[in-house]
Amino acid sequence: MKERLRFVTLLSMLAVLLLAVTLTVVLAEPGSFSARSEQPAFWRYEVVVVAVDGVPSATQELIGVPTLNGEAIAGVTGETELRFREEEDGYWRGYWAMPWDPALGDYQMKIEARDSAGAVLQSTAADFTIRGRAPSEVVPLPHFALTLETDANYYNARLGGPRRRIPGWKNLISWPEYVGADSFWFSAAITKTTYNPTAENPWLPLDLEMVPVLGRECQRAGIDFGCWIASFFPYGASRPAIDYEFSRNYVVPDEPGSSPGFWWTLNASLNCELRKNHIVEMAQWLQDQPQVDYIGLDYIRSGPGGFEMVGDFVTELGLIPYDGFLEQPLEVQMTWLVGQSRTYPRMSRLWAWWRASKSAQTLAEIKERAGITKPLWCFVLGWMHQHGQDLNMMTDAGADFVALMLYDATRNEWDGLLKEWPKEYRDGRVNLLGGVIADTVQLENPWNPNAPFPIEMGNRAEEAAFDLAGSAGPWDDIAALNPEYPGTNASLRSDGLLEGLFVHDLERMAYRTGGWTLEDYAITGAASMSKLRQASGDIPIEIVVRRPEGAGAFLFDVPCEVTNHGDTTLTDIRVRTEPTRFSGIAQQDTVWIDSLAPGETVTVHPLLYAFEYTAEHVIAASAWWGSPEAKDIAFDCRYQIPWVIE
Repeated sequence: MKERLRFVTLLSMLAVLLLAVTLTVVLAEPGSFSARSEQPAFWRYEVVVVAVDGVPSATQELIGVPTLNGEAIAGVTGETELRFREEEDGYWRGYWAMPWDPALGDYQMKIEARDSAGAVLQSTAADFTIRGRAPSEVVPLPHFALTLETDANYYNARLGGPRRRIPGWKNLISWPEYVGADSFWFSAAITKTTYNPTAENPWLPLDLEMVPVLGRECQRAGIDFGCWIASFFPYGASRPAIDYEFSRNYVVPDEPGSSPGFWWTLNASLNCELRKNHIVEMAQWLQDQPQVDYIGLDYIRSGPGGFEMVGDFVTELGLIPYDGFLEQPLEVQMTWLVGQSRTYPRMSRLWAWWRASKSAQTLAEIKERAGITKPLWCFVLGWMHQHGQDLNMMTDAGADFVALMLYDATRNEWDGLLKEWPKEYRDGRVNLLGGVIADTVQLENPWNPNAPFPIEMGNRAEEAAFDLAGSAGPWDDIAALNPEYPGTNASLRSDGLLEGLFVHDLERMAYRTGGWTLEDYAITGAASMSKLRQASGDIPIEIVVRRPEGAGAFLFDVPCEVTNHGDTTLTDIRVRTEPTRFSGIAQQDTVWIDSLAPGETVTVHPLLYAFEYTAEHVIAASAWWGSPEAKDIAFDCRYQIPWVIE
């Protein structure tokens, strides 16, 4: 009996043990718990998506931690842990918005399945790569451009030319040629309500007609011609009568008694297929124009708010707040997004990142659909993350160079912009041109109210070129992923981000001068670019203008120090003073230096005619050393008040 009882007890124990093993197998499901990234490599504008299968049934939460070389990496939200969610197809997915300017290379998402007590049931991992597009070598660097943004008829405008050249439309190209610009950029395709655009003909015909004409003139001058498309922003004070889907913003009106609400902006939405089709068709047309060297995209960003894209936002980032959210009225969804982004910094950062991602996705789509093979650039705002743009994302999406609009800022805002801007970027990773604007409102300087507008613009250009310092070192990760890089376009300097400048724009310089002249603005911009070119070794000559001295009635002697920083002797160097406001061309305004050895400095004294010498002046001079290249000229200028005849 006892033996039988022992046998039964033994059987019971075996049964319990077998049950425990079975339960362990059921709960742990060894061998079936696995993860994979939904694509092997992700551009910097893409959301990293990792899918997990075979999740233990007792799992309460699934947590992922992105790592690089074994170290946890925080995403743009600042958090290192990523929460996965179970989806309708049975997989659990995690959606990771990587940080701005992430390190490139091979990452691993380490994943743990945890029960209700926080105990780890199982762990797994998925590998993926963050890749970046190396800066293109199709655009010569450093690069200097002048722009024209207009809807005016310049055949009738009779624009004056440099050095008192006869007025005429050809001076649109004479100015970039005069200051040694590499290229001239033109607003070829704009939509403006004033001209009654239609869905069949959305673009201003006058500007399109000027494209081949200006292109041929650029070819004659030996400079490149770029045409840009005002992409998702129709110009004017009202929306055009075209069936576009417009961007939505949450607005609190100023009028007493008015209710806040989601208003339509002047910007077409990035989700507007009709506008996107128009942009693609125009890009194809510019691609086919033999005179066009570069194609540009402006307003390649969402309008203010952009809340109409909330559905894409929550879907692409796996943020569905509750079942049936996407079936709610759009205003309900937008209200949720506004509340979340204004309440939680994490959500605000995520929304800014996703808007930039959307802009880059849109650029990539337009480039692919239009079949653009010419060098492509895009404009981005200086305060770009607030407006939904990012340099690296745009580069990965296909921009060969990026035009950074360092404007829409008064002087105090400018100081803040230069202080904050470079913290998240590294030099050499983007072909980046910084832009300054000839706009008297934006060039106001509360710290120096009497600062001349052209000098203020030139100061900003020089500060942008030399003060925007890369904060995180070189581009080792790009070199590792792209063995052919760095190539001829390696970073120009170890201490700066910019590879060139653009001055915006000729129309403002000619007709919104604040009492100054087009010459003053063009020359101060050119002087800043000369300093950048000389510092980068692109040109051998440096010219420095010293204080002029009286040489007679209305005539001044301008000391000009000319230095050869190159490694070969230069001959027949022309040094001349340049006319600006209140000064003109004098006899003996040109002096020739027969020979200048490497490292040698010579001071020459060309004359300047000043017919209002008691007023403030921009004093300017240039040096040219006989090169056939339009860009091979150096400028310098100084601000002078008062002048005293000694």
